[in-house]
Amino acid sequence: TFTQLPAPLRTILGPELAERFAAIGHVDAARIIVSALRRSPWTAPDRNSVLDARLDQARGRSDIGLARLNDEAPDGLLALQARLDLALETHVSPPPQILTDAEIVASLDRQSLAGVDLMAAAIRLHALGATPEQGFAPLDRLVTWIAETSENQGLLAELTDTLWSAVARSADDVALTRLILARSDWRGTLLATSTRQSLGSRLLDLGLPAPVAPLLSGVERSPLTDRLLARAALAMGDPSQALAIVGEDSHPESRLLRAEALTLLVVNKLRGVLNV
Repeated sequence: TFTQLPAPLRTILGPELAERFAAIGHVDAARIIVSALRRSPWTAPDRNSVLDARLDQARGRSDIGLARLNDEAPDGLLALQARLDLALETHVSPPPQILTDAEIVASLDRQSLAGVDLMAAAIRLHALGATPEQGFAPLDRLVTWIAETSENQGLLAELTDTLWSAVARSADDVALTRLILARSDWRGTLLATSTRQSLGSRLLDLGLPAPVAPLLSGVERSPLTDRLLARAALAMGDPSQALAIVGEDSHPESRLLRAEALTLLVVNKLRGVLNV
């Protein structure tokens, strides 16, 4: 039915229809539509490049689709979205200029869902890169755009967790310390348990034990969480609290924490006796 439509109408309906078929795995239907569009004089060549890349993605060859788009470098929001989507699937960080372009285009379309999706993809790619802390600036811009719906709040929570997880995993000490001091969103309830644990470990390594207990408050008890809380208690000079937290856990780190706590208790008692 589609191939029998007038060429102008195929040009209007075809691209979105082809992308939807490709997204749900109907590759043959998408291929037929793309072939019909390719023969139409009204279809822009750049749009054909994007559709061919989406077909590659549907066939499970996102790497080929990404290479196609990188070679042909089509312009526009749809092309940028396709490049970022394929980069996310293949875990290949695009050149910094591509992310800059995506953020600019997304800003121009900030009132549309397409603009929000493009900025979200750019933020996720920042998290995959070597400097994930650079994703917070576009995240802050995105916060000012979108309405306070439950769906949007869920998106912001997911992006915030993605960035903090990446920062805890790979940011250097200086970048992490700057973010901790400059931002407060890591203290809220937006972060997943694993992200809070990773951040807590980095904070302890940086010699910043005070925020660890508040950060892990409300987190379901686990041996890892207990060890982090015990480390924080020791660093804050409370060996009794550390012993109470770690209990009889047999993990090697727990044993070391117990030994450190007992040693500190003995030292404190000796100091008390000597002072007397």
